[in-house]
Amino acid sequence: MATGVDLQKAVRQLISSVTSPPSGSQSKVLSLEDAVANLETTDENFHSYDLVKYVHGQIESVVDPLIDERLKKHGGLSHGEEHDIVALITDDILTSPDPAGLSYLHSLHSLNVVGHLLLYSQGRDVIGAVLQKINNNGINNVSSLIQHLIELLLNWPQSNLKKMSCDSHVSLDPTVVLRNLFGELASRNNLCSSLLCQDNVMDVILSHLNSSTKSKVVNVSLVDIINNSLAVLASTDNGKCYLLKASPKRKESVADTIAQFVVKSLQSGHAHNSSNSQLVYSCLLVCRQLYSTCDGVLSLLPYDLHLHIVKAIQSVGVAGGVANSDDTLKTKLIDNLLNFAGTPKGIELLEGSGLIGECINHMRRRYQLKLQVSQCEKFGYGYMVSEVASTSTGITHLINSGNCRGKTPIIMY
Repeated sequence: MATGVDLQKAVRQLISSVTSPPSGSQSKVLSLEDAVANLETTDENFHSYDLVKYVHGQIESVVDPLIDERLKKHGGLSHGEEHDIVALITDDILTSPDPAGLSYLHSLHSLNVVGHLLLYSQGRDVIGAVLQKINNNGINNVSSLIQHLIELLLNWPQSNLKKMSCDSHVSLDPTVVLRNLFGELASRNNLCSSLLCQDNVMDVILSHLNSSTKSKVVNVSLVDIINNSLAVLASTDNGKCYLLKASPKRKESVADTIAQFVVKSLQSGHAHNSSNSQLVYSCLLVCRQLYSTCDGVLSLLPYDLHLHIVKAIQSVGVAGGVANSDDTLKTKLIDNLLNFAGTPKGIELLEGSGLIGECINHMRRRYQLKLQVSQCEKFGYGYMVSEVASTSTGITHLINSGNCRGKTPIIMY
């Protein structure tokens, strides 16, 4: 049975692999070789795994040229020299910069394990203790490790973002591993406060968001972390409180920064630009999680997001473009405007926008198609109908849209 010291030693090796670039050293390869050999003898299905087949292919692509090169150099394989040639070839393989991608796979596996450890309190305790001892590149606690992983994700070369997989269940892309990890951390109310709701972590994301306006290439990882992490974070109680709370360091909240970005993007027409629209709508998704709540809609009130969305809807098609694309953009904007119907104050803003009728018709169409709200939302359209029905204007539009039979609303739960 492994002791606490053994566990810390193992975690130290994992963290070193995650926080440092792969070295491809002989000791790592030999250690991995022992682990693979043990798995091969204990698992009868070992050679049928797609990942193993992939590794075999990579090994052959590296080993075969080395064998051919050595044999050619020594003029072929003579009787009695077999042992010497094998020794030379083995030495070449073990000392090559990245033997068959095994070092890469080792780092990817380590990233997976560290990510799973972060989900549990005892795992975080062990990681924290190990980080204090090794203090690798200034990473001396769990918060700084999270910051490092986010920087790793956002700075990963865009050309390498093509998904590498050997089957539908195994991904060899580290960005996929990191995205899944941050999405999981954001969805857990007890974890997001201590791991993601930290100024040093948010500063990394916001700095990339602010610099995105100067880039012509959309950072896919930035879009994804806003979509699947910040938006999910905004739907949790602890996450919402943090996003709305002003930071002494920044003198404004994360929600303020994101709302300002959305307003500038809508005003400049970036929401209609295919290269920037993904990022704009990701940030708008975070905002809608906030303005669909009472404290959120009041905090974002100074930005008049509902009016900027209305202007963006009215400008769709004016600047030209493909009709189907315009319809899609308009639908997205109306869907975001509809989410103001989650609170009494939001209903008041929605009525003042002049598009409450279109929003209710949009809700009705989605209900007929059995399309519900996104997974981030806590309530369905039935909740919105009950809010809309609290005003005379809302009731009128519900009747006109067909959401009522006679005088009775069809509550869509």
